[in-house]
Amino acid sequence: MAGIIGMNLTYFRTKAKMSQAQLGEVMGVHQSTVAYWENISSWSPTPDDMSLLCSIFRVSPGDFYLKDASRWEKKPQVFGENLCRLRLAQSMSRLELGKKMGVHPATIKRWEKSPFWIPTPDDMRKLRRIFRVGRAEFSRKIEQEAIDVTT
Repeated sequence: MAGIIGMNLTYFRTKAKMSQAQLGEVMGVHQSTVAYWENISSWSPTPDDMSLLCSIFRVSPGDFYLKDASRWEKKPQVFGENLCRLRLAQSMSRLELGKKMGVHPATIKRWEKSPFWIPTPDDMRKLRRIFRVGRAEFSRKIEQEAIDVTT
C-alpha cells in the first residue's frame, strides 16, 4: 500500500506527464525503483532525492506530505528563470552555454522556459562546473524564488 509521499509522487509525476521510466532516468535510478517509491508506505526520500524531486516538479518538500495533492497548483518556473539569470550574469548566450554543455541552444531555451523540461543529472553537473559552484550552492541558487546574480 502506498504511503502519502508515494501517492503524491505518483500525482506529481503523472501531472508532469512523465512515465516512471522517464522519472527514473532523470533521477538516475531504474524504473522499478520509482515504482517502489510510489507503492511502498514506508518509503522516505533521502535529502538529495527530495531536493531533486522538488526541482523536477517545482514543489516544496512539504508538498509531498499533503493529504490531498490533487489540490496542488503548479508553482512558477523558478528553475528556468534562475538558470536564465545565472547565464545572463555571466554574459553568456544560449548558444555559448549550449556549446559548453554539448547541447543545442533550443535545449537551453526549453530548460529556461518550460516547467517540465529539466537537465539530466549529468547536465546538472556540467552546469555546476560551468557556473563554478558546488552542489549545495547551485541547488540554493537555482531553486530560490529570486536570486542576486551579483554575488
